[in-house]
Formats: sequence, C-alpha cells, structure tokens
Amino acid sequence: MDDFDEQLLERLKRGDSEAMGALYRRYADRAFGFACRFLHSHEDAEEITGEAFLKVFRFARDFRGEGAFSSWLFRIVRNLCLDRLRQPRLIVLPLEEADASASFTEEVERRERNRTVADALDSLPEEYRSLLILRDIEGLSNREVSEIIGRSEPATKSLHHRARKALRDRLLELWGEPS
Repeated sequence: MDDFDEQLLERLKRGDSEAMGALYRRYADRAFGFACRFLHSHEDAEEITGEAFLKVFRFARDFRGEGAFSSWLFRIVRNLCLDRLRQPRLIVLPLEEADASASFTEEVERRERNRTVADALDSLPEEYRSLLILRDIEGLSNREVSEIIGRSEPATKSLHHRARKALRDRLLELWGEPS
C-alpha cells in the first residue's frame, strides 16, 4: 500500500476527519469516473461515490491493509454499481455537451462512435466490462485490478486479453469487417 494512503488510513481509524477529506480529495474523481463509465449516469455515479466513501469511513477499522487502499475503494464502488444495476430504474436520457470546435457532422459521428463503443462495452459480461474500465480507462495496474476483482494477477492478465478480444469482436460485428 502507498505509504501516504497508509498514514491517512491510520489517521482515519483514529477518527481524524481531515484524513477522510484527504482520501476523498485523492480518490473521489477516479471513483466517480469509474462509476460514471460503469453506470452511464452522472447522478448515479455521484450517489455511488458518496456511498462508497461513507462505507470507507464506516469500515476503515476493518481494513487490514492486505492490498492497496485504492483497490479496496474500487471494489466497494464496483459492488455498489452492481447493486445499482440490479435495482429497477426509470429511463433517463443522457445529456451530452457538444464540442463547439467540431462541425455538426463530426459531432454526430463522434457521438455515434462513442455510443457504439459504449453499447459494445455494455454487451460484454460484467466481469469483462469492469476489467476493461478499470484497466484501460482508469489505468489501474494488473495487480490493483486483480485485488478488486478477486483473481490472481496472471488470471487477470488472461481475462484482460479475453475481454479486449471480446470487445474488438463485438465492435467488428457492429461496424462490419474492415475492407
């Protein structure tokens, strides 16, 4: 575990609220980004991020330090996201901001491409989707991801390879084979 995180966590265990604030400032954006990509909802991601840090605060004394704090946090966020996906939902249409420098056609093409990639990612099994978001979008190491998903590092590398292949195959289906 990162020495700074370890110090903050020890302070948090002693009830130091400033340590909680420091951990929040250090990881909230990454936790929010992961939840937002996983759920495709800013509102849900904000709620999940808040819930995750409440759990960190509530269960800090139970953290044994066997892995990185960030892995523990991302495991909490992932589990909360999975719980949220199991809940019945109202349909909410996402609002995307347009890129002012792009032409209308470029903007439409960009949104269509992004939507296709998001749909392809969503069509994958949850384990593949989680791994690709954590590894390729959030930039976590294989070791960190293995701690989050509860697999060995070699198994995580193998799963990552299979997940990338599945995403590539799905995108080829959606876009058609290149000529």
